[in-house]
Amino acid sequence: MIRILIPVYNEEKNIRGCVLEIHKILKNDRHKFYLVDDGSKDKSRKILNELARTLPAVVLGHASNRGVAEALKTGLGELERDGRDEDILIIMEGDGTSTPELIRVITDKIRGGADLVIASRYVPGGEYRNFPLRRLALSRLANLTLGLFFPKDGVKDYTIFYRAYKMRVIKKTIKEYKSDLIKTKYFTANSELLVKCMEFTDKIEEVPFVYDYGKKKGTSGMKIVRNVKQYFRLIANKFES
Repeated sequence: MIRILIPVYNEEKNIRGCVLEIHKILKNDRHKFYLVDDGSKDKSRKILNELARTLPAVVLGHASNRGVAEALKTGLGELERDGRDEDILIIMEGDGTSTPELIRVITDKIRGGADLVIASRYVPGGEYRNFPLRRLALSRLANLTLGLFFPKDGVKDYTIFYRAYKMRVIKKTIKEYKSDLIKTKYFTANSELLVKCMEFTDKIEEVPFVYDYGKKKGTSGMKIVRNVKQYFRLIANKFES
């Protein structure tokens, strides 16, 4: 089974189309959505509940906005109980930037023997498009820095949300780290999940991904300074462990 985890915060303009497009692409595969509403203040929760009435989906939620790290923890906790080792887990954004058409490519790579597949902006054919300059600078610097401190064959894009994992890798990582699975906050939690999962992989592949920020409707929830601090925390944790 293919299981899709999507954290959601104020995505009323994007999430319905995103989920329906994925469902259409995966119509011939058994799949299930795990939609985590992180205290949205718009109509996102209402839309998610509507989708869950007709699609294979579970809606998980927080009463208030707790951030990306907590949304990931909530979703992964449910997936640990639901998922089987042979399943494929896809984690992606619900803002329209994680191109659904790429799902077939990354799931085929997993079925072909990869333990983890990254939709990468750093391999030939991948790129940033329509990206705000400050966010572009942060992304490039973060990826360069994480590559120095957490080197791994096959990994160039450490910060992208869009990835596929063998479920057994997720389960092994959760079993090993338990409550310390994610110690950082905000969007850095996504990179922390990757570097910890890398320990339990034999083969990681990257596929070209054009991250077109222009596809996003609405504003971003990312705050530059606080995320920079969390990247430093992630690196510091490496030397404390």
